[in-house]
Amino acid sequence: MIAHSLFPTLIGEWKHPDPESIKQALFKRVFHHIDAHGYSMETTGDVDLHLDQEFDPLFDFAASCAGEYLDTLKLDRNVFSLNLVKTWLNIITEFHTPPHNHQDAHLSFVYYIQIPEGLDKPIYFSCEHKPNDLFHGMINANILEWNTWNSPTWFFKPQEGQLFMFPGKLYHHTGGYGSGQPDMGCKTLDDLKPRRISIAGDFLLTYNRKIGRAYGIQPVSNWRTFNGS
Repeated sequence: MIAHSLFPTLIGEWKHPDPESIKQALFKRVFHHIDAHGYSMETTGDVDLHLDQEFDPLFDFAASCAGEYLDTLKLDRNVFSLNLVKTWLNIITEFHTPPHNHQDAHLSFVYYIQIPEGLDKPIYFSCEHKPNDLFHGMINANILEWNTWNSPTWFFKPQEGQLFMFPGKLYHHTGGYGSGQPDMGCKTLDDLKPRRISIAGDFLLTYNRKIGRAYGIQPVSNWRTFNGS
């Protein structure tokens, strides 16, 4: 038998050449992106780290990774604009991230800034459907070993300076122990030292000019915005 991998999912992995510089930039600017209670996350509205010039080296790196990702898919990058629309911090110890996706985005990433000893909890990527499960529960009930063809989930143990990029619609979560409840807020740099810190972000692809194609998002210059009720 010749096995053809017809429906793979591309997850890109990179390592920043100077992760210490990114960590120092974070410590320098982090409290500009934390609310009065010591929290910074999507729900606090702190979703614009990419507009802070201190983080330009990180987001330039993320954009170059996104370009390489698109090249791997053999897409014509000349017709696209890559729009970084949302970025946020994850500052955690006990809290774990439940399964979710970023389906309102096209391409998502997570970059690991700081991972204290013992907090290298794996990130899991999951396929919502199991195309090789010939009947419901077949694989889980009868598996001898996991491989590329039968596993709906893969995980990676992150390292400082590591960046993962993946389709926004792909389900993912953080494994390991955790209470599922938010940690205490961070008010000082000492509060940050025992925390695992990452930055996540979402890209949208738009065409960079008006183009005669049925699929995809036309350039922002072609948009007409309506406000109000």
